[in-house]
Amino acid sequence: MALFLTILKIIGIVLLVILVVLLAALLLVLFCPVAYRVKGEKRERLLLHMRVSWLFPFLYGKLKYEEGLSCILYLAGIPVYDVFGRKGAKNEKQEKKRKKNKRRKKNQKKEYTKEEHATKKELSARSMEPDRPTAYVPDIPSCEEPRTTPEESYEPECSKEQPQEETISFLGKLIKSIKEFFQKGKLFFQKVFEKVRNIKYTIFNIKEKLEHIKETIYWYKEVLEREESRRAIAKGKQQILRFLKHIAPKKVSGNIVFGFGDPGTTGEVLGFISMFYPLFGNHITVIPDFEQTIFWGDFFIKGRIRVFNLLKIGWSVLFDKDIKKLYNILTGGKDHE
Repeated sequence: MALFLTILKIIGIVLLVILVVLLAALLLVLFCPVAYRVKGEKRERLLLHMRVSWLFPFLYGKLKYEEGLSCILYLAGIPVYDVFGRKGAKNEKQEKKRKKNKRRKKNQKKEYTKEEHATKKELSARSMEPDRPTAYVPDIPSCEEPRTTPEESYEPECSKEQPQEETISFLGKLIKSIKEFFQKGKLFFQKVFEKVRNIKYTIFNIKEKLEHIKETIYWYKEVLEREESRRAIAKGKQQILRFLKHIAPKKVSGNIVFGFGDPGTTGEVLGFISMFYPLFGNHITVIPDFEQTIFWGDFFIKGRIRVFNLLKIGWSVLFDKDIKKLYNILTGGKDHE
């Protein structure tokens, strides 16, 4: 009995430890923020560095763009996975294969050029040979060409029948052309009639669609003007602002130096940028250069995101009665009311 109780005690302790570990992991996921930092610079070339970390420096990833794009995941400071490493190897193999195919096509082209040159040489040699005499073939008179003698000339019988056959052939062609003309005219008027009828149906369909669109617009307007719809829109807007405020960077700084070589153009651009000064005036410094054409700058962004806050915002949106009702009405249409 004591052994059985000891085993149960050990099992209970193990289950309690597992439960505590799972609870601690859940709390870490919910409340330990995901921090991000982005740093960029543009002078002779563009440089970009981004770091996303979770659970302090235990798990983080680095994204860099200098000569090329690279992204590496680290675990306790040790690189464990290169996101673009395998893709780079694959691209290298494809590049080698492409170069090999290119060399093969080049060699085939050279061989074809040699064969073509030999063929042209052979044809030119043949053209230089003298023409061979052809055998004499005497002209044999036929019924189409009348034979004349010094004593008399006559026409063969086949030439007498030829005008009658030509007349019959001409009449047949004339009748056939007239029939084809009337058939084409008939088809032309049929097509014109069909097009006019299709235009009539098209105008009728467009009118029906415009009336349907008009009714749909009035229906959406009527739905959105309801009291519960207004409450749902206000709550949705509030949650969206909370979401944007939460993911927005907590620290922003930067410097911009620009110039267009023309003081007038530089002044106009500076005036346009000054319109947005209340938005970035405390974080970004803008320096105009009225003498030379120049553009460079740098920036730094830092912020954090908590999963718990995102879940809280999502819960408020998904389980709100007014938002759910408005969503069902808009997705279900008139029949869902």
